[in-house]
Amino acid sequence: MGFTMKTFVSQRMGNLSYLLSSSSDEAILVDPDFSGKEVIDHLGRAGLRLLHIVDTHHHIDHVHDNQLVAKATGARVAIHEADSGMLEEPPDIALREGDTVRFGDCALRVMHTPGHTPGGICLVGHGHIFTGDTMFVGGFGRTDMEGGDRRELAKSLRRLADLDPGLKVHPGHIYGPAPSSTIGEERSALRRMGLL
Repeated sequence: MGFTMKTFVSQRMGNLSYLLSSSSDEAILVDPDFSGKEVIDHLGRAGLRLLHIVDTHHHIDHVHDNQLVAKATGARVAIHEADSGMLEEPPDIALREGDTVRFGDCALRVMHTPGHTPGGICLVGHGHIFTGDTMFVGGFGRTDMEGGDRRELAKSLRRLADLDPGLKVHPGHIYGPAPSSTIGEERSALRRMGLL
């Protein structure tokens, strides 16, 4: 049991969107940045049914194509309840810590990781973690925008560092030498930065 992943890279701001599909061809999209049309075209070619659009936080570079993809596919938009009021259109699902996002035989657990925004989340499951702007490869999201909180982000990063070191990290932006990493590698990086 596990999912197939296709990554979409937006050159506009270095964003990464992730389309995850199960063996039953049900799928979810994590962070529909500016790649909506490309995602829609791929869904049609691959014969996938998109169930959910999951936003890791409310910033425009991660939710820009929410409605474009939702209207084309009928997928339901989900975001943490603390960020839900920041979307132009109300979400279909308000997520909380411990919720599960299911598609086919796959399930990802929601971790509430505030700091970059009040409603930042990560999605964990099947040996992978999707970290949005909470954790990058060798770095982390900024806290100097509205709703940012450095202390909260430090707590969230420490929570992530305590996870299975083998979890593969998929961030919301290309940052650092590689597009992905592991919790073990990021734990070492956070320690070097004096955050652990």
